[in-house]
Amino acid sequence: MKDEDTRMRFMELRAQSLSFTRVSKELGIAKQTLINWNRDLKEAIENLESERFEEVLQEHEL
Repeated sequence: MKDEDTRMRFMELRAQSLSFTRVSKELGIAKQTLINWNRDLKEAIENLESERFEEVLQEHEL
């Protein structure tokens, strides 16, 4: 199993809407493993996406 830092980096990259192919190349992990992680970590990824969106809104004072 991959370490927690790698899984966290995966979540960050997916929260940026990067494709599984691109994340696979960056992390050196099989695409199917990432698909499985995405299923297991879906809620955490969605939370990161929301946080990122809020940060953008604050930066632009929207």
